[in-house]
Amino acid sequence: MRKITSYFIIYLLTLISCDSSSDKQFVKSNTQKAIISITNTDVNLGNVTIGEVKKIKYYVKNISSTPLIIDSVSSSCVCTIAEYPRKPILQNDSGLIIANFESKKGLQGYFSKSVVMLANTNPAFTVLNFKGNLLSDSLNKFH
Repeated sequence: MRKITSYFIIYLLTLISCDSSSDKQFVKSNTQKAIISITNTDVNLGNVTIGEVKKIKYYVKNISSTPLIIDSVSSSCVCTIAEYPRKPILQNDSGLIIANFESKKGLQGYFSKSVVMLANTNPAFTVLNFKGNLLSDSLNKFH
């Protein structure tokens, strides 16, 4: 009886540990990959004043016959919010990823940030960088 109970518990734990997210990853790994071209993955913003909002634009072109599906674009900090196309980008079409960077008080000097695109590409993650020099209002008047 103990043996049957042990097997039953193991069986239940196995069923509970299986979830659909692992199936989703398996499906994604077996789908065709899109090939992309991005004009500039590293953007230098130069001098930025504290409180200023900068829109950094990344143009993503699909150069393959497989539709490009962008699953998500996330940022390296809360000071940046990314916008990206929600619909598939077809062959030879382009999409626009916009990183909205809002400079905050308390930060000053050189900064380097990034947004990461997750898509049906190889590799699945594409890092888009931007950097600059954060100046206070008083310092910016002399530059």
